[in-house]
Parts: sequence; C-alpha cells; structure tokens
Amino acid sequence: MQPEKNPENLLRQLRQFVDERSHQSCLQLTKSSLLLLVSLPCARLAIFERLSDIFLKSVLANKEEGNNELYSSTQAIHATLMELLHRSPGAWTSIVDEWALNLLGLISQQCVDKTGIPASSSVDERLQYMMDNQATQFLIDIAKQCFNLKLNRNEGDCVNCLLETSVKYSNQFDWVLTHFASCFSSVLLPHLLLGGMKDFYLNSYKKDGIYVKEDSITSGVIRVLNYIAVQHPSEIKASLLSFFTANLKTTDKSDEMCLAAVPFILYILSVSPVLLEISTIEFVRLWNHDLLMKLFEQSKRRKRYNLTTLVINVMQNVKTGAKELLQCFVSIARENDRADAMTSMKEDTIESDKDDTVSSMKEDAIESDKDDTVSSTKEDTIKNIRTNIVISTKEDTIYDSCKRIMNSFLRHLQQLVQQKSGSTDENSSNATSAELLVPFLVELQKHKDVLCREMLKESGICQFWLIRILVLIGVYEGMDSAAELLSYIVLHAHTIEMLGLFIQLQCELESSYPQLTNSIVQRLMSNLTCGSYFSSRKEACRLLENILQLLTWESHPETKSLIRSRLVQSLQSRILKFANLLQHPNDEMSTTVLKLMIYLKPAEANMDIKTVSLMSQSLVEFFFQLLRNYEEDRTEHRNLLKAIKVVMLALCKQPMGPVFVLRRLVEDALLSPINSEILGNDNSELPDILRISGRKTKYTISSTMNEPNISLLKANWNSQYDLIKFNGSKNLFHDGLIGRVHNSSNGLSGANGVNNNCNIQKKVQLKVTLFINVLRGCAKNNDARNMLSCSSHQIELKKTNPWTNISRLKALSIAIVDLLSPDLVPLPKACYADEFVKHPDTIERDIHVFKVFDKCPILFNILELIAEDPAAICNCDTILRSLLSVLLNYWSHNRESKIEDSPTQLEMSCKLIKLISFAGWIPSPITSIHHLFSICTPYQIYLLLMTAWKYLKDNRPQREMYYTDNNESQYHLPECSESDSLLIRSLVQEKISDIGSRYVEFI
Repeated sequence: MQPEKNPENLLRQLRQFVDERSHQSCLQLTKSSLLLLVSLPCARLAIFERLSDIFLKSVLANKEEGNNELYSSTQAIHATLMELLHRSPGAWTSIVDEWALNLLGLISQQCVDKTGIPASSSVDERLQYMMDNQATQFLIDIAKQCFNLKLNRNEGDCVNCLLETSVKYSNQFDWVLTHFASCFSSVLLPHLLLGGMKDFYLNSYKKDGIYVKEDSITSGVIRVLNYIAVQHPSEIKASLLSFFTANLKTTDKSDEMCLAAVPFILYILSVSPVLLEISTIEFVRLWNHDLLMKLFEQSKRRKRYNLTTLVINVMQNVKTGAKELLQCFVSIARENDRADAMTSMKEDTIESDKDDTVSSMKEDAIESDKDDTVSSTKEDTIKNIRTNIVISTKEDTIYDSCKRIMNSFLRHLQQLVQQKSGSTDENSSNATSAELLVPFLVELQKHKDVLCREMLKESGICQFWLIRILVLIGVYEGMDSAAELLSYIVLHAHTIEMLGLFIQLQCELESSYPQLTNSIVQRLMSNLTCGSYFSSRKEACRLLENILQLLTWESHPETKSLIRSRLVQSLQSRILKFANLLQHPNDEMSTTVLKLMIYLKPAEANMDIKTVSLMSQSLVEFFFQLLRNYEEDRTEHRNLLKAIKVVMLALCKQPMGPVFVLRRLVEDALLSPINSEILGNDNSELPDILRISGRKTKYTISSTMNEPNISLLKANWNSQYDLIKFNGSKNLFHDGLIGRVHNSSNGLSGANGVNNNCNIQKKVQLKVTLFINVLRGCAKNNDARNMLSCSSHQIELKKTNPWTNISRLKALSIAIVDLLSPDLVPLPKACYADEFVKHPDTIERDIHVFKVFDKCPILFNILELIAEDPAAICNCDTILRSLLSVLLNYWSHNRESKIEDSPTQLEMSCKLIKLISFAGWIPSPITSIHHLFSICTPYQIYLLLMTAWKYLKDNRPQREMYYTDNNESQYHLPECSESDSLLIRSLVQEKISDIGSRYVEFI
C-alpha cells in the first residue's frame, strides 16, 4: 500500500478538506482533493465542487500577477484527470466528461460580465477570449479527451452529452460547441444536424410552426454551423447535402421525423445567409425529376404543413446561385408547357386506342387459341395508359406547386421593392441595408442579359415570370438598370412578338422612372454610333428596324393609346445622328433610316441652324446617291424618292431649312462632277466656279483646268493694258484676246458633252425631271401654311432671322447668283447702254457665266423654276444680262458664218428668250422671236436680240414691281417700241413661208 493512501493519511487529508479553518494553500488543498478523488468515491461530488471553485477563480484571475498558485493548481488537476482517463477510461470518462462540460457551461454563464466579455459578443469573439485563458484550455483538453474516448465506443453518446449541456446553458455555451464541431466536424456535424432536427420536430414541426426560440437547440446548432461554415465551408456543405438526401431516401413511412428534414433545412437556410451562400448551388444541382417526385411524396404525408413561406424566405436571401434557382422553376414550367402541347395532340389518339383495345379484346375472346396471349397484351396496354395518367397527375401537381410558390414569391418581391422605392432616406447605411434587403435581385442584376435573352425565347408562364423578375430588377436597381433592360430588347428582338415585350416593360417601368425613355434612347444611339458594338451590319439594321417599328406603333391609331411615352420626342433631338447614317454603304440601312426620319417629323423638331445645315447636306447627298443608280421600273427606288422628298419638305419647314436645302441641291448638282454628269452637264471641263471668289470647294476640279490660280481679268488687264487703252475693251473682246471666242475647244462653241445615244438621253432627261421635281417641291412657297404648323420657337426665329421670311424661290435665286457670280460689283448706271460691251470689270464675269451655262444646261431648268416667282427672278437679272451680252457679241461678230456652225449659241439664245418671256420681262411680239432664230441669219438674230436688249434697257425689271399685298402681280408691261415691232414684223413677213401658223404670235 502506498504511504499516501494508508487509512491514517486519508483520514488526515479528509479532515483538512472538511475543516474550513485550515490555513493550507490552494495548491495543498488541490493535492488533497485529488488524492481523495481517487481514494474516496463517496466524496467525489464534493471534491469536484472544490475543483470547480479553483477553476472559476483561475478563470477570473486570468493569470494575473500573484496567481501562479492558481495556475499550478489547475495544471495539477489537468494532469491528474488526464492520467485517470488514460489508466481507467471506462471508469472515469463519463464522470469527468459530465463535470468538465458542466464546468465549461458554468464558466460561460457566470464569467461573462466578470471577465469583461460583452454580452452581445459573437461566438467568434467569445471563443477567442476563452481560449486565451489557461484554465479554460485545461478544461477543453479534458473534455476533448473524454469525447475521444466516448467516440471509440458510441458516437451518439458523446454527442448527446454535448448537446444536452448546450441546451442547459443556451447560447452562452455556443463557443464550446463551436470548438468541438471544428475539431470533430466529420463526426459532430451530422449529429448536430440530427439533434437540431429533433428539436425542430418536437417544438416547431408538430405544432405547425416554422419559427423556433432563440435559446433552443435548433438556434444553437445554427449558430455553430455559421461559425464552422466560415472555416470549413466544404465540410458544412457536404454534411447538409448528405443529411438532406439521406432523409429523402428514407422508405420507412412510420418515421415521421424524416418529414421534418426538408422544413428544417429550409429553416436553417432562411435564417443563415452564410449556410445559404455556400450550399445553394449544390442544392440546385440535385434538382431533377426523381428529386421532385420524392419531395412530392413527402408533401402528401405532411398534410397541412405548408412550406411556401419557408421557400419564399430562402429564395429571397439567395445570392450565389439565384440565376440557377430561377432557371429550375422555369424549366419545370417549360416542360409542363411542352407536355400539355403533346397531351393535346395525343388525346384523340389515346381515346381511339382505348376503343380499339376493347373491341379487339372482344374479337380475340372468340379465338380461344389466342385468348391468353391477347388478353395479357391488352391488359398491359391498359396498365400503361393508367400509369401514364398517374405520372401525368403527379407532374401536374408538381407544376402547380412550383407555380404557386413562384407567383407568391413574385408578389413578396414586389412588396419589398415597393418598400425600398418608397423609402425617402438615402444615406449610406440605409443604402447598404436596402442592397441586402433582396439579395436575390442583387444577384440577378448581374445576369440581366441572360434573363432578357431567355425572356425573348420563352412563352407562356415562363415568359411571364421572367418579365416580372426583370421589372422588379429594373425598379430595384435604378433607372440605368431599367434602361439597360429595355435597350437589350430593342437591340436583340428579331420578331414583332419579341419587340412587343418592350412596350410591356416600358409601361411598367416608366411609372417609377418618368425619364426612362430618354435614357433608353441615349443607350441605343451610343450603340448605333459605336461601330465596334455590332458584329455585322445585319445587327445594326435590326436595331434601326426595331426603332422604326416602335415609331410605327406610336403613330398608329389603334396602338398609340397603349404606349405611355413617345420615343419620337426623345429621338427628335438626335435626328442628326440618323441623318448621318444615310451615307452608310448598306442600302438597307439607309432605306430604314430614311423611313425612320419620316416618323421623327423634322418639321416639328426643335433644331438649331447647325443641325438643319448638316441634315440638309446628308439628305441631299443621299438623294444624289439614289439618283445616280435610279431605275424607273424599280418600285423601291420610286418609294425611296418619295420618302426623300417628304423628309426634305419637312426639313424646309424649319427656320432656314429652305435656304440650306435649296442651296445644297444646287451646289451638288453643279459642283459635283459625278452629279453634274448624270444631269446632262458637261463633265469633261467643269467651270472653275469658285476661282473668282477664292473659296474652297470639296469637289475636285477637272484636270484640264490647270491654269494658275490668277484672275483672267487681272492677267489680261496687266498684259494687254496698252491694247485696252488704245483700242478699247470692245475691240479686244471681239478679237478673242479675252475668252478665245473662235477656239472650237472653248466653252463658247463646244458641244454639251452629253452622249447622243437615245437611251442615255432618256435617262438624263428622266433624272433632270426628278431633280427639278424635288427642287420644285422644296422651293414651292407655302409660308402661310408653314406658319400655322410652326412651333412657338420656330415662329420666334422667323421673326428674328430675316432669312426665314423670304420666299423660297427667292432664296433659290440668291443661291444661284452666289454660285455663278459671287464677286458681283456695283453696276454702271448705263448698264443697258447701246454700247452693250460693258465696263471691263464685267467682261470676265460675262464669259464665266456663259461657260457655266454652256457646261450646265440644267441651269435653264432651274431659272425657269425661279421665274415662277417674278420677284425672285429679278435677283438673276445680272446673270441673264451677262448671258445676253455675250450672245449679242457673238452674233454681231459672226455675221458671215452659217447658223449651223453655232448650235450651242443658237440653242442658248432660244432658251434665254423663252426664259425672260416666261419671267414676264418682255412683251409681245418680242416673246416669240426665238421661233425665228433657226431660219434667220446670224446678223438677223443679232437684230432680234437687240430688240430685247433695248426693251430691258428702257424697262429694267425690279422686284418692287411684283410685291403686292395679295401676293399677285398687278404690274403690266409697256409695249415695245414701234421701230422694234416693225423690225420683227418685217422679218416675219420675209420668213412667212417657214413660220406657218406661228404667224399669229407676232400680230
């Protein structure tokens, strides 16, 4: 027998342990207690109480200075108990384990406030503080050793003891449970889940409830799982999935606790975002037909217990895996729609098969030798039909449940979104809480493009769900997100039905964001102008066609009432960007843009002068591009031409619109080599129209005009000064020193350069007619009607800008004068003197004007249009007078030549007289003298032209004579002089045999 264990020593130690007046140290008392603990089983309860007091004091002291004795005492207790557990585990494990766990719970309960740990501290903070204490470390080591020993014998026993202690001390014991779970996760986690489910089954499931108390085992299990999930997410995820699948596979229908597994899993996921975050994807991956059937079987056994609320709470907090979860519901609905479609197609077939089966069974019963085989076959057929009906019923029930859950979930989300949108406090903390309010929508916002793409493809209830989700995302995330959703639809919709979804979403989202349409248009235009966005021209054309379709719906009487906002109002401010697309090389895109511009109503748009100018340039360039390839027998060309004319006329209703449009038309017709050629002008040697003024032009001048950029007038004035001084400018002009009159290669006697081929002439004439028609439409004066249709802004501009108040034909005449004679100088007083060779400063201009008319015969068509307004044609007085002067000089100095040698001058003389006659500048019989030109000699033509020159000298046309209050001309031309009338009549009598019936015009 050991000396310390003899009876006398034990009795002495016992008396010292009982005597409270003993002055022994803490270490001595500890050693006595440990000796008695081993030797006196009857005193173990009291001894454990003494040991507990030592540990409590050590925890409170926390290794402060002067507490080395307490540290030595706890160390001795730890060493002794660990030795006992090692030597006799069967005898001491349960006793020591119960004492250690209860002591840990007591320390957690009594020492929180005394040790400075806040009552609201988290499990992580409490665990960190407790594990820094040496006494609690000793206790944890002892408890873990007991747990290991029990684990070798019975897993359930060791876990039950830990859970019972956890229930006793509530959430204050969570740090102990958490530490054990992190150390024995593979063993403890399944039992934690099972223990939590049992508590949930007894206290919530059997009472038809879904919420548990804060101090319940279920709540403790959730807190432990939350902590472990941060450190060991894969283990927690695996435990949850295995626990879920194991309870689904249970075939024992008498085990009602397994029915609480799904509600329990849903509950812990609904209250724990951490567990939901790590396990959502895995649960979604389990989603298949077999799983749904098992859930359906369990749901029938639950009877009145409804999981809808739990499912909604879980779905609301899903973040990672939200898209996959939504796709699961959509896939169920999609499969049901397909099954319904197949069922409707096979209903008649099934019914006919039943009838055939019954009739064939009656017939086969007669044949006894085949009775057994046939009967079994028919019975199998009937069984298969019944089995299909049962399966179809189950699938319909599953679909109805999913449909009910999703519809309820959408209503719940709508309430949350409305609460957020109705909140007025927008500080940073509230913004953060609002973001966490619906994690499901926050996550789906990242997948807007995928959801929009699926919405465009789906139909029925699937499409309805996706529409609702996208509307909620748009309202929840803000106007930019909503605009992005709607822009995606316009960019990718390739059917009318898909594009109709834009109207549906727009009507709902605009109730939250009134300025949404402007944001949508801004996004669409940025995509349209960004060339790298579209992978092909087809996509860009589709965008334009979709915008055009939306504008068509807006303008249609039956659909415009359904549209809340007008795209046209937002697009009008960006009409210039559409106009720039007219020059796109893709004809389909240009055509669509032109149609779109008609719906944008340029006449009503609020455009500045720069926009009007640039738009007119784009429209005119597109017009000539069409004119170059125009074919009369092609319907699309005719429709395009009408559309261009409509847009041009609308643009002309803008302030300064007619000025820019008419000038662009004339400039492109005269200055562009390509356009000039298709209109019948001579493109081999374009006149250097801008040479005099020194202005730059974007068009390439013909290479034949390679003279240095020096004024012809200045060069001749310097080099021929003496000749001009002594002989006069008249002789110099007639001798060809200026203008090279007799050179057959110059513009005075050259051909028009137009191909004499009949087909080419017809095409040229057709294009000239089309051009003049468009020009006439844009130049047609309709100011009174325009003022009625103008906005207040446009009317104000008309009042402040003098250019907006002039006649359109007058604006056209000013453009012609500016192009042909930009260097106009004040005319001498005797502009129509008998000496028709005018001042030297006007000689170069006269030659220049003649060459332009020679190369561009379409000018006569334009001037004829201007002549419809007598006041407007007066602006062209200088041009016509220059032309008449050159023709007089030519016929005067070519008296001996034949008329056939000067076809250009003859044709131009006839056109000139016709023009001034149409303008009302000359009276009869001068108006008809052009009929005599072809049968007269050059000198006689000169005499006839002189009659017109003399009359214009005495009766110079002036604009003031044609302005009246009623816009009607009340001016009457004076009759021509008697001498001129006699001259004309004498020539008529001489040529009476050639003029025939036209004689009446000269009477």
